[in-house]
Amino acid sequence: MLGLVPQHVHAMQPPRALNVPFELGRPLGKPGDANYQRRVLSAALALLDAQSGPVVAEFDDPDYQLASAAEEGWACPVSFAQTQDDSPAGRLRAEVDALAPWFHRAQETNATATGTSGLSIDQVLTLLLGLASAEPWAFSAELAEEGPFEDVSDVCRALSVGDRFKLACEDLKMFYTEAIAAQPKPPSPASLQGWFWGQTEAGALLQSLKTALADNPDKLLRNHARFTIVPAELH
Repeated sequence: MLGLVPQHVHAMQPPRALNVPFELGRPLGKPGDANYQRRVLSAALALLDAQSGPVVAEFDDPDYQLASAAEEGWACPVSFAQTQDDSPAGRLRAEVDALAPWFHRAQETNATATGTSGLSIDQVLTLLLGLASAEPWAFSAELAEEGPFEDVSDVCRALSVGDRFKLACEDLKMFYTEAIAAQPKPPSPASLQGWFWGQTEAGALLQSLKTALADNPDKLLRNHARFTIVPAELH
């Protein structure tokens, strides 16, 4: 078995498994690189030599890293201008404003995958920034109808706090992904991943939530922040 989500592999304990540090959908790593993919597959098949199981191993490749946008050359690379509010929250909201025209262009031609949380993008930002700063309303299901969440959808109201958090994170990532995909020459998925996690305030926020929620009393919220939001290679 090739595992892309290590905590799931360790929980299932299959007879033989190799955890790999690649993005979802690419369990053999670099596209178009047969020699590299053969290395991954050979490492997985080598686990059959173990005398007993279960065996869970890690594919250790110090040369692997997420590609950067500069390596592949975007047609219209996004450049975020300075903002009057230079706080992380101010820079994040400025990023979203800069990407909004691209996102709306994407919506004109394709169905969007955002909105699974039942929140607007502004509400997503409010929720995640609140969690990062430990605002009390952000943790409470009972407060979901107050303040910035008074007009949330029925879908959102039915979610637990942990599930709402996970879907809000996915909505934020998808907003950025769809906005960039609307460009005339969008980057490859690996290049997009490197840009999102390495160069945006949104990526920085999601990574910071691992620490901010490490001691949260809501187990599901805590586990999502630790395991499912940020790619394994960035943990």
